[in-house]
Amino acid sequence: NYVLYGAIDIDKFYEVCPKQRKKGQPLVVLKHCKPDYRKYVTSMSKDKGEKRHIWQKHFGKETDVKFYSRLLKDMGNKVRFEFMQAHGELEEAFKGEDRMVFHKWDAMTVGKFLERGHCYLYRTSNLWRDQYPRGIGEALIAGLPVLCEPRDGPADRVVHGDTGFHCVDYDMYLDALKKLHRKEKLRHSMGMYAKDWAKKNLDPRKWGDIVNETFL
Repeated sequence: NYVLYGAIDIDKFYEVCPKQRKKGQPLVVLKHCKPDYRKYVTSMSKDKGEKRHIWQKHFGKETDVKFYSRLLKDMGNKVRFEFMQAHGELEEAFKGEDRMVFHKWDAMTVGKFLERGHCYLYRTSNLWRDQYPRGIGEALIAGLPVLCEPRDGPADRVVHGDTGFHCVDYDMYLDALKKLHRKEKLRHSMGMYAKDWAKKNLDPRKWGDIVNETFL
């Protein structure tokens, strides 16, 4: 017997299929994770952690409070961000802001949360390094294009231009969000491709087959 750490019930999330965004509706951008200060860029995690890539050494990483403030200013009413669950620093900074929606951890099932959105933005401090991460896998299976940095696990899970976009600084995140808002057919096509890609590459039953072939 063996344990597959981080394995996802792929069939459960494959049933999730976010609806196409209607004209005039905001682009709903999701993130779900525990409110760990390392999983967000906070005053405690800013400027800390390893910088293994060239781009990390040339682009500073602002706190999430400043990052999302800039996105709200530049995107206006074209966007809404939802979190399950955000770090307290973010919740405190955006009290009363209708475009920033904060859910408690496990306020709903992950599937119900993911079907609320149109895309997924995964941005963490350099203190956090994850070889999966599970949240991205669930978002891809649910049909959400993912925006993330090209490092560690996210670099392998997101196929740039097909299942999402790699972003190394604020301008690239903003550009990707504008593209997904402006081109709904692109966003929907990327989401459907992400579902198929995830089914082929993230199915833990296939991992089991590989383990059996290799070691048994």
